[in-house]
Amino acid sequence: MVFERIIGILIAARDAAFPADDFTLTPFRDPSPGGTADAATLLALQSYAGPADPGYLLHDLFAEVAAAVDDGLDPPAAQLVALAAEIYQISAANGDADPGAYPNPVDVLRGLLRGEPLPASYAAEVTSTAAQQALAAGFPASLVGDLTPRPTEMFVATVTPSSFEGEVPVLRVVTDDSALRLFAADGSPFVFPRGIELPVGAQLGVLAFTDRVALPPGPGLAVEAIDATLVSIPEPPRSDADGDLIDDAWGDHFFAGNSVDAFGDPDGDGYSTFQEMLEGTDPTNGGSRPTAPRLAFGPLPIDIEPAGGASLRVFVHFPSRYAGEVGFALLADGGRAVRFDEIADDAAPDGFDTYGVVVEVPPGNAGNLFRFRMFLKR
Repeated sequence: MVFERIIGILIAARDAAFPADDFTLTPFRDPSPGGTADAATLLALQSYAGPADPGYLLHDLFAEVAAAVDDGLDPPAAQLVALAAEIYQISAANGDADPGAYPNPVDVLRGLLRGEPLPASYAAEVTSTAAQQALAAGFPASLVGDLTPRPTEMFVATVTPSSFEGEVPVLRVVTDDSALRLFAADGSPFVFPRGIELPVGAQLGVLAFTDRVALPPGPGLAVEAIDATLVSIPEPPRSDADGDLIDDAWGDHFFAGNSVDAFGDPDGDGYSTFQEMLEGTDPTNGGSRPTAPRLAFGPLPIDIEPAGGASLRVFVHFPSRYAGEVGFALLADGGRAVRFDEIADDAAPDGFDTYGVVVEVPPGNAGNLFRFRMFLKR
């Protein structure tokens, strides 16, 4: 009966229209005007309703309520147990002689827990006071706040090339690269909302219950997913087919496919089109400008110094904040005055705001000319 009362309180907390004071979990024995909660309503208590009501596993909830009643350590619980024992003793002693005057103890206790007064026949014989009876009647409500809800955890996980190869989605947890297998409440594979795009590299925030122990086996951690939200998606690869340092799609968006001068400043805000692309601002609107220091217009400074033996260290100065977006390749004329050949794929950051490579100078080629080619990283 305590469990029944608590179930009623929990359902009513989610649905104010639910008759918490007038329903039964045993309609086959105890018809009630309020009826009973159907299976779907009961199982819904195991689902997530928000941070303040994350849900309860019914079998764990029953075990916790039963333990609280059996232990009798809480004063309301002890008072209820004592009162129930008295009611059953009174019924056993008088029920056969005058059954109409002494209602069934189950109905008496159920009414008490719903806030109804004891029938006069019982009230005249119990030893507890009205205050003690009220304390006993309030036990279920007092216990609700101490019940253990289902544990939840928010995972940030990444979509990999193999995430959807099997029936069960498997993501990789960002913090430790462990596998995270997602299931629905009924134990079937979790299904993401229709229409959501999940490219490889996308990161998801997965809110999940971590108390399921009977899910199908597999690598990593199996969880009952509550919800999954898109945290980030990888930027699409850049394409610069004409080598003008402007992403083709970005240039088409702002300049309608016309030729773009990467180091021009069409909106006159002091920032080049190239830097506005890197910073994500509008190159055609002077009010949309980067907050970063301005890049200098014109050729970048290049330095060459001996690196020991027949080697030279060649480096160019460029802000390190763009190291993930811009690369440099070294080209040399090989002793010829016109033709330049690429001799290093990508100069690596070599000190703050510096990119450099070490190259071997073939014997007899003392007249090498060098230059850096700047390119967008994909």
